[in-house]
Amino acid sequence: MAIQIRQATFADYPHVASVARESQDIHQQAHPDIFQEDTPGFSEDYFATQLANPQATILVAEQDAQFIIGYAFLQIRQLAHLDIFIPQLIAELTDIAITASQRSQGIGQKLFDASRQWAKSQQADRLELMVWEFNGKARTFYERNGMQTLARTMSLPLT
Repeated sequence: MAIQIRQATFADYPHVASVARESQDIHQQAHPDIFQEDTPGFSEDYFATQLANPQATILVAEQDAQFIIGYAFLQIRQLAHLDIFIPQLIAELTDIAITASQRSQGIGQKLFDASRQWAKSQQADRLELMVWEFNGKARTFYERNGMQTLARTMSLPLT
């Protein structure tokens, strides 16, 4: 099984959306009060916009040059919106997923490594992401890759 990481093309949308739907189902099951059912979490228009954005990329993990089995969405942003912050260029990993049948086989690591390399190629100061608290496997994976918690989002349902 040969795994290649490459930049996505618009033709990849249906395959990426299929993998994303699996990932979003896990989120929907954990938080049905937050996540909608049966959605990849992004539209075809959003996918196209990200592909056209020079400060973003979508990477795909492709098995045997045929099957997309994972993806990562990244974008660059400036951290300087408040004068308390030291101005920095942040690479944000906004979404990463591997199809269920291929998890725990090193593909997420390949995508993460490629994401880190892309961030470096953009002269980013840091790579950041948001991970849901319920997702212990993901948190452990990111910590194993040297990531540390900087902030915590807390929630109080009001309905």
